[in-house]
Amino acid sequence: KICGLNVGGLSGQLSLMKKHQPSFKDLSMWVTHDTLDLCSILLRYAEKATCKFYLDDNLKMRELSIDDDDDNTRSQNNIRCGHNNGNTFKNLVVSVQLHDSFYHEKKRMFSQCYRFWFDGLVTNIQAKTLEQYIRDAVANKLPEGVIELR
Repeated sequence: KICGLNVGGLSGQLSLMKKHQPSFKDLSMWVTHDTLDLCSILLRYAEKATCKFYLDDNLKMRELSIDDDDDNTRSQNNIRCGHNNGNTFKNLVVSVQLHDSFYHEKKRMFSQCYRFWFDGLVTNIQAKTLEQYIRDAVANKLPEGVIELR
């Protein structure tokens, strides 16, 4: 942050935001032969698994503490989390796309690979951390049609 900025007679504070290339992480799984697109289901899993995380003013990823778990505190701290009902807070996971699918002849199983896209302010290292929380959430309660994660 740059404090004491005076532009055209207006004083204020300027925050520098660096935008990264959007990060993505892939999650592959064995599925039943009749499993269709799981994008919307996996997006809900991802939002739920990552909503306790936010980017602070310095773009460092932080975990929401129990004391901060109310709308007033989140609003005051400018927390970027999809937990709020309004459009004030932004999810760190932007979208999920079916990236690849194939049939494995030897195993006689179908595989699907889903790509999780993260907000442009999330670094690759931060995305790796979020990916692990998403993977754990999916592994703990496999969606219908998913046999196992790869």
